Amino acid sequence: MKRTETLNKLLNNRVTWIIVSLLISFFVWAYLAESDTTTFNQTFYNVPVVFQGADALRTTKGLIITDPEVDSVTVQVRGSRASIGSLHASELQAIVDVSGISQARETELTYSIAFPDRINRSDISVVRRTPETISFTVAAESTKTVEVKGVFTGSIADGYMADAVVVEPSTITLYGPESELSDINEACVYLDRENVSATVGPLKTDYVLLNANGEEITPANVVSDTKAVSVTLPILMQKELKLTVNLIEGGGATADDCVVTVEPEKIQVIGDTAALQQLNQLVVGTVNLSEFANSYENTFTIPLDNALRNQSGVSEATGQRRSP
Repeated sequence: MKRTETLNKLLNNRVTWIIVSLLISFFVWAYLAESDTTTFNQTFYNVPVVFQGADALRTTKGLIITDPEVDSVTVQVRGSRASIGSLHASELQAIVDVSGISQARETELTYSIAFPDRINRSDISVVRRTPETISFTVAAESTKTVEVKGVFTGSIADGYMADAVVVEPSTITLYGPESELSDINEACVYLDRENVSATVGPLKTDYVLLNANGEEITPANVVSDTKAVSVTLPILMQKELKLTVNLIEGGGATADDCVVTVEPEKIQVIGDTAALQQLNQLVVGTVNLSEFANSYENTFTIPLDNALRNQSGVSEATGQRRSP
């Protein structure tokens, strides 16, 4: 009895019938849309142009496609709603077959429209294409080798300095039409870091192409033999080192009863951080106290490890001895 009463309430409920009606309407619409064979025209804008065979043309004949008149077309298609009602322009392609081209020239070709596999090609037809043909240039491919430079655009921590940015490879080879290659002056890698106190890299990174004015350019038809380069920013430590000498006591003379001074007293050095952190002075030579009288003067070449560089511009130091 309760089940019967519940069923009667549902059947007499207005909301229930509204929901049922909507569901029926949806399924009827879906069925009619699927089975609708009425033909109509639909226009698709911005259909992308694809040059079929362009890669083979480049690799086998050294020819490249440049300066296409348009990069997309407008297409009007006729077919049933079931066939083309769900189509989008991004699913279509305007195919220009360039496989038959054998020499550099300006040319104009017709194109075909490619539809996705889910579309039955026999159910649709192309009514109109705008433009009807596509003009473009076939150019001989040239090469150009340019330098890749590294530019550091950040900041260095106090007590350190940046050495020249190292880029590997230091040059790249570009391939493309001469008209575009002539605008390229060099390639550049920008490295941006702040408050750097240690060597950065090596890092794999992209590069940009620059013209003679240092402006970034993006040629449409230029490719490179190298997609990315390795970049390293060497960071060197700056430090002031005291110059001194080793004393060999003898002849009754000891380090306590004589004074040896070195001029200059200090020099500014830059170099690898690990090498400089443990270094506080440089020994420029050895003085045998038994071989000299109360006073003497001698010149020493300032010795530096290959990992260090003298920033002071002084390559020699003078040692003087006098009794206290």
